[in-house]
Amino acid sequence: GKEGIAEFMDRLYEIINADARLKSFFKDKNIGKVKAGQTIYLEELFGGEKAYKGRDLVSVHKDMGVDDFTFDCFMMDCEKALYCLGYDDATVDEVLFLLEPIRALVLNKARGIGSQQKMVKGKSVLERLGGELNLEAVVETMHFGCQQDPRIKYFFSIDPEKQENQKTKIAQVLIGLCGGPQRYDLEQLQPFHFNMNITDFHFDAVLENIQAACAVLELDEEATKDLLEVAGKARTDITKGCTVRYELAMQKVESAGTDGLFGQLGGDDGIEAFIDDLYKFIQEDPRVNL
Repeated sequence: GKEGIAEFMDRLYEIINADARLKSFFKDKNIGKVKAGQTIYLEELFGGEKAYKGRDLVSVHKDMGVDDFTFDCFMMDCEKALYCLGYDDATVDEVLFLLEPIRALVLNKARGIGSQQKMVKGKSVLERLGGELNLEAVVETMHFGCQQDPRIKYFFSIDPEKQENQKTKIAQVLIGLCGGPQRYDLEQLQPFHFNMNITDFHFDAVLENIQAACAVLELDEEATKDLLEVAGKARTDITKGCTVRYELAMQKVESAGTDGLFGQLGGDDGIEAFIDDLYKFIQEDPRVNL
């Protein structure tokens, strides 16, 4: 929670103040103010409430001369701070994984999801698709297809009132990515989808349904290709939660082997109990209790 993040930041700045590679970047800076702003930013990044009101990271770090080496030093100090506070390897890895995408913003590199408004002959992707109404029609058709698609229907077969909100949000994201009004905060894509276990397989299936919807509506083929390219920029943020959990699980298996997992599950008795509980849920789930 907030207290844990505040404790982490206190320890991190103790380490940074002793790090000759980094402390010069904070010379003549109000360290208390900087740390307070970064603390709020990290609270939001790690899944807390949206409360950061400061400048965006690109403008904050513009002309500071931060390079990859400098950012790597910062990440090393974060790792040290976490271990000093007694966090386990899995937690440290997850924190560092969530911090890594900040690199592009701090180094003022083009960030894929924020720099993709592809123009052709002065027209955005949205304009070449025929405007917002056409893209909303794509979402409507795509959503219907996703509900029928066994690969991803789980994510779209929800209460009717929630379906309308889901379609609205998807349309807002795509309209913004295609060069239209930014009505959806793209920074929320990652935290919103983090616990959904969406994989590349699922994401690709959604893209296929978008492509099929464009074909049904007879939209321009080149504009459709650009729409798919632009939509693909959201892949990392949407699949990151599953990626983090997968990487952590792989590390545990590699370090402890499958024997370690067998023990964690409680051996034969634990697996038997797991199967019993699983089938209780299956019998209560109308989607699979055939």
